[in-house]
Amino acid sequence: FVLQTVADGSTSLVRYATDGDGDHNFTGNVKVDGQAYSAIQSASTPTTSQTIDWNDGNVAIVDLGSATGTVTLTLTNPKAGASYFIKIVQGANLVDITFPSTVKFAGNTTQPYVLDVTATDNAIDAVALTCISDSGTVEYLANVSQNYG
Repeated sequence: FVLQTVADGSTSLVRYATDGDGDHNFTGNVKVDGQAYSAIQSASTPTTSQTIDWNDGNVAIVDLGSATGTVTLTLTNPKAGASYFIKIVQGANLVDITFPSTVKFAGNTTQPYVLDVTATDNAIDAVALTCISDSGTVEYLANVSQNYG
């Protein structure tokens, strides 16, 4: 399905296409009156590893309540230029998270990066990621905020 329209006062066509699998592609600028948002994934409760599939939504929740050691994350299906958010809820046991080497944290040169999660039961840490692919390889730039009550 392809729809081409001309904006008021313009002679340029704006193209909209959907490929049947849920992707919608626009050529030109897109203005949203209201909010643009995605699904929040159901909370996961990993014990040693967790795969986050960005096709399930741009916000993931990782609840470390049942984990006892380091949890290793895998991130799948990113889109270049997209923003993602991971909410991490600490459990009663001190648990850290190892991010894939494609995730770059400011000021950090050690890969893969291990996040020292806040050591308080039910504390929340937040990781914001932006996916970039300027080198032909998927990478994320990440910022972390910690110890939300």
